[in-house]
This record gives sequence, C-alpha cells and structure tokens, in this order.
Amino acid sequence: MCAQIYEWWRNTPGAKNFLQEVAKTSRAGKSAIIDLPREDLNGFVRILSDFMSLQNLSPAINVFDSMEIEPLDVFDKIVDQFTTDYRQDFSSPPFLDLSKQNALDGRLIFIPISNSDRFASVVNDLNSVSRNSFGSIIFIAKHIRPNLQTQKILIKKFISPVDLQFFTIRLLQDSDLTPMQQWYTALVATKLAMEISISETLLQKLSRAELYFNGRRFAHESIGNSFDETDFDTMFDRIIWETQIQLILPIVERQREEIILRNEDFLRTLLPIRDEFGNEMWAPLDMEFRNLRYHAQAGFSPEDRDLIEMMYVVRNELSHLKILPLEKLEAVLKLTSSM
Repeated sequence: MCAQIYEWWRNTPGAKNFLQEVAKTSRAGKSAIIDLPREDLNGFVRILSDFMSLQNLSPAINVFDSMEIEPLDVFDKIVDQFTTDYRQDFSSPPFLDLSKQNALDGRLIFIPISNSDRFASVVNDLNSVSRNSFGSIIFIAKHIRPNLQTQKILIKKFISPVDLQFFTIRLLQDSDLTPMQQWYTALVATKLAMEISISETLLQKLSRAELYFNGRRFAHESIGNSFDETDFDTMFDRIIWETQIQLILPIVERQREEIILRNEDFLRTLLPIRDEFGNEMWAPLDMEFRNLRYHAQAGFSPEDRDLIEMMYVVRNELSHLKILPLEKLEAVLKLTSSM
C-alpha cells in the first residue's frame, strides 16, 4: 500500500506538483484550504513529511482526526494542545492574535473541516502576519468554492485525467488483463474519479480487473453509498458509453480501412456508386460499413463478411447511445492483437 501511495504523490506529475505546492505554501509560513480527499490525508502527510526531510526541513506535523465544525473549536484545541503560556489578546481576532504571538512557530497542522466558507477569514487572519518559516495550518475541505477569497489550493488545478490514467495503468500492470483491457479499465476508472473524487484511495479500489469484468457492481461497491442507485446507474452508463466511443470507434474505423485495402480490386469494379442518400462514391475508402454490407455477399471472404457485419452492428449500437455488452467489447478488443 505504501508503494502505491508513493507512486501517486511522488511519481505522478500532477499529484507531485500538488504536494510540492502545499510544501511551498507551508514553508513560507502561509496557511491554506485544500480540497484533498479525507481518505488520502494520512498518506499525503506521510509522503509530505518525507519530501520535506529530503530538503532538510523538519516542522512538527500534527493531524487532527476529528472534523472541526466551528473556527473557535479549532482555536481552543490548538491553544490546549500546542501552547503553554499563551495569553489571548481579546482586542484582536483569535487566529490573528495566535499568529502575532508566533504560537504556531515550527508547526504544520492539518485540520479536516466541514465548511470551507467558515474558515476563509481564519486563513486570511493567519496569513496577515508575515513570516518566513513554518507556522501554518492547512485546512482540508471536501468542497471549496473557486471564487472563495482566501489562500486555497485546488486539486483539479494540478491533477489532470492524464495523471489519473498514468497512475491507474501502473496499478493494472500486474493484473491478468491484456494491454487493451487495461487501457479500457484505466479510462473507466479515470472518468469515475473525475466525477466522484480525485482520490488516490479511490483509484486504488477501482484499478482492478473486476472493474473490467463486473463493472457496474464492482464500481458501486467500491464507491459506497455516496450515490443514489438510480443516479449512479445513469452516471455509470454514460461513462461506459463515453469510454467505448473513445476506445472502440477508432478500432472500428481501422478495421474498415483494412477490409477495404484487402478487397480494393473487387471494390473498384463496383465504383462509382451512389449510396441511399444520393452521394456518389468514386474511391473505395469513401465506402462506409453500410455500403460494404450491401455488397458483402458478392465478393468478400466469409471472414470479412462476418467482420463487416460485426463492425456494422458495433458502430450502429454506439451511434445510437447503446452500450456494448462484454462479449462484443471483448470481440472488438481482440482485433487489436492482429492490427
């Protein structure tokens, strides 16, 4: 498990840049709100601590387990745990006074919160005092408004779908899936994470062969009860269809070209022809599967006739927003081994 966490935060470019931005912010003594998934926090802090040690930085890192609801709850907890002779100046806002008195010096504190809006002014107060060393709080919120006026580090600004695909492919490399099955599974896992949560923990759950063979059931079990079943089914169907469009249609098009090239001499004897829409075709490569299918019995081999029929059905189903069942998906992906 530690190896996968390290792979995500140190070797996946976008995740690495996110971690380095948090390190840079805290090293400058600045506090911030970040939208790191709560389930990733402990692994993130461990890798961040190792990263800082390599730079000869050693702040005292503390992680609050409980989600604090109100800023004053956080203030009281910090005073109780990390100060000894602190005397509050009630003429200043609590966190501004905490910062002025250097009560956080040498510390980097991570605190999960339920509402980022309530803590924006806290971060602003903490950052209103200039410092050049550690003495900051990183608040972890599930959602942060993009226009929230405070220091914030948004994970989607650093981590792209390419990062997610890179990570999931690495996780799937030791599975029994073929390379094309791995790529299909990685695309599905990536799209699910982009919809639900850009989370290393979630990606580890999803990046398994079960997502390929038992997609809907396995994905629903991995994600948990955060979605209504109907909403989940709608989202999952859309993701599967988008993935099949992205991966399968190029394969179908390649097969069309190969069939035409194998049968080019025969097809030239049919040209020019008009299709059902009145369009005149002069070159074999202008012919679509519906045109090839119409002439399939005349001069194609039995193997090409079967392939034309399968590709025609596959393209037609995807074009009408239908999802290919696993057996049809398998049949198409197997064609790539001979391409």
